[in-house]
Amino acid sequence: MTGYLLFHHIVPEALLALAFGWYCRRAFVHRQMARRKQEFLDQFCDYLDSIATSLSVGRNGYESFLTADDDMKGLYESGAPIRYASGKVSEGLKNGRPIPELLQEMAEETGCSDVRTFGEIYQICSTAGGNLKHIVGDTRSMVIEKIAVEQEIQTVLTGPKNELNIMVLMPLVILASLRVLGGGLITDDSSSMAVNAAALGVFLFSYWWGRQIVDIRV
Repeated sequence: MTGYLLFHHIVPEALLALAFGWYCRRAFVHRQMARRKQEFLDQFCDYLDSIATSLSVGRNGYESFLTADDDMKGLYESGAPIRYASGKVSEGLKNGRPIPELLQEMAEETGCSDVRTFGEIYQICSTAGGNLKHIVGDTRSMVIEKIAVEQEIQTVLTGPKNELNIMVLMPLVILASLRVLGGGLITDDSSSMAVNAAALGVFLFSYWWGRQIVDIRV
């Protein structure tokens, strides 16, 4: 549609369609990864809550992580991200691997910086001594607060994001109107195609820059 409105020629239309398809595929994969990461972060709070509860009743770290894995099996279905992550930790513990190392692996696989921070703090406390129950509880509170702040930011940015999407459609609507009602105002010669290509580049850059502005993360 955009290629037809701008160029009205099969070659640039095909190239633009291929580029648009590549971008949509990449955006879809990125959105799915972000959604799964957010889903894991929400479930990770329950994981930490289970560990903190086990530590508070006198279990050691090994038993607490195994109990947390059992709790996740009861709370979530088999396809949940936390089920896979906690299962790998539980399997590693049974094979004699240290907890901090398993937490770092969990952080790398999930791409979650909070898990990495938790693993580093847990390792320091295990080595130098510390109240693991308080540390796990504080980490859980920090993650919950971070999620709440991100949700608030996304709510505030809903309006600007919608305005940006509307601005994307307006030039296409204007071009379609000019082609239909312009009475030959828009020509399809080589100079017009060059100008349209330059305008498209500026337009895409402006849209990309606008998305960067409204994409705020904590």
